[in-house]
Amino acid sequence: MFDLTTPDGFIEKIDQNHATVVFEHISTQFLGFKIDPKLIQFNLKSVLAQLGLDASLLKIETDYGMKKIRAEIEFIARSPLGMEMLKQIHKGAYVGKLFAKDPDRLVLKPDYLVRMFERSDRHGHPLLSFKERFDLQVINGQLIGF
Repeated sequence: MFDLTTPDGFIEKIDQNHATVVFEHISTQFLGFKIDPKLIQFNLKSVLAQLGLDASLLKIETDYGMKKIRAEIEFIARSPLGMEMLKQIHKGAYVGKLFAKDPDRLVLKPDYLVRMFERSDRHGHPLLSFKERFDLQVINGQLIGF
């Protein structure tokens, strides 16, 4: 179920560091269709970020009926390698996903996080694990791990 993320989006049009990215075949359960668009963020593919690129979401247009979102993205080169990578990005390239920051899913209490330690995915892998033990505290209404 993709209620918080979209499938990867592809570049429909690019001009220097501005691109139109299209996300298709989005689940009807995607919360980005229902929440304030300001709560949607663009997550650049990590390999591009590791090579010195960053991206900023400028604008989105949603089409629930077509299960599609069109986004205006600005690419930002953070290093000389990032500047070279930006030159290689082209129409049709898959560059990232959209993520809906659902305000109702903020982790405010330790019990939710502790329950995640006890759960596993369909392959039996833990949903959440850490190498070291840490302390959970609620500070100013937020759950903080030390």
